[in-house]
Amino acid sequence: MFRLGFLACIFCGIGLAVVSFTFFLWTWWIGPAPAAFLWLAIAAYIAAGIALFRYRAPARTQPYDILFGSLFSLFCIYTGWLTLGKYWAQPHGAWDAWSIWNFYARLLNRDGAHWLSTSSQIIYGGHPDYPLLLSSLVADGWKLAGNESTVVPAVISVLFAFLGAGLLAGSVGLISTPLRGFLVGLMLVATPDFIREGTNQMADVPLAFFILMTVVLLYVAETSPRKNAFLALAGASAGFACWTKNEGLLFLVCLVAARVLSAIVLRQRIWHDAQIFCIGLLPVLAIVLSYKFLRTPGSYFFANPSEFTGRLTDPSRYMAIAKYFARSIADFGGGRISPLIAVANFLFCFGRRPFKNGYSAQFTIALLLIMMLTGYFMIYVIDPENLQWHLMTSFPRLLIHLWPAFLFCVGCTGAEK
Repeated sequence: MFRLGFLACIFCGIGLAVVSFTFFLWTWWIGPAPAAFLWLAIAAYIAAGIALFRYRAPARTQPYDILFGSLFSLFCIYTGWLTLGKYWAQPHGAWDAWSIWNFYARLLNRDGAHWLSTSSQIIYGGHPDYPLLLSSLVADGWKLAGNESTVVPAVISVLFAFLGAGLLAGSVGLISTPLRGFLVGLMLVATPDFIREGTNQMADVPLAFFILMTVVLLYVAETSPRKNAFLALAGASAGFACWTKNEGLLFLVCLVAARVLSAIVLRQRIWHDAQIFCIGLLPVLAIVLSYKFLRTPGSYFFANPSEFTGRLTDPSRYMAIAKYFARSIADFGGGRISPLIAVANFLFCFGRRPFKNGYSAQFTIALLLIMMLTGYFMIYVIDPENLQWHLMTSFPRLLIHLWPAFLFCVGCTGAEK
């Protein structure tokens, strides 16, 4: 059951990204995408997935797979029921949802190829450089539905949250034991901030999903005989992260740096792996960079060089950011009991053995998470926005980006089948 969940979440995640790209490229290069073409593309992708699944029959399900998989599914269903209340209270999502992501979805749906010029005229600071995976998906859903229902972005938002939970539980349960998969999946679903962000209709949880999918595929590639296929998929997933939020580009840079550093420390040769990874990454990254650098203005971070230098050399900013980071990490989760306590208990019970499998992948993931936090720190240092306001409104969401990948690393600690 965990193997089936793992494959289904990978398939759905890649499918959503492919649908987003299909809609966006048609709209950008040709014009308004006809609904019939979109339905045909979706049907072709599903047919290809069914054919592949029939060719690669799943392994025999064990009793504990059914037990823990069913328990986890029940928890997800209950959590999904709770999210309905959030939708009824806030059908248009949080501020960034209706002011950015759903706003661009409406432009893509209504204005077709003219959406970029329209957005520049309508809204000041409209962030035309933001990647559009989520907005394209929402616009695609509206095109298929024939109307701009608030149900479409809400369903897509919640879907990414539960795909992330399913992928986390399925991958750890497959790599290690069903009990481990159940526990780490439960830790993610029981994190109030993660579910809350999963109903806000913003791009933070989709980014967290693609970060998780990338690190999972890199881990599986290290321990699987089908290494090349998983590496290529990991490259595509990293590209999809870049197409989800600007932070995805930071993730890609940190991932490459972490893998190179781990290879140096562990004395590994990674040239062949890098080539396969790039086969999946480069087609996606080429489209993302073409969109960002050919159709959008430069970053506002470097608009005023003198102010940029002043922010970079101001020690008080470093101290304020460090204090806020420490306080936010200690308070992370949004519940009365920190999920970090559950992580500590998990490691005490299961993580006392040394690493058994996927050592270099785990080392790379740990370096990646540290580098991502460091990168976020430096972005706040050079950010021209009001520092306290920006920290308060964005940093808790940045932690959500890394939380599923962190739980995956925890779940695989000392894992052995």
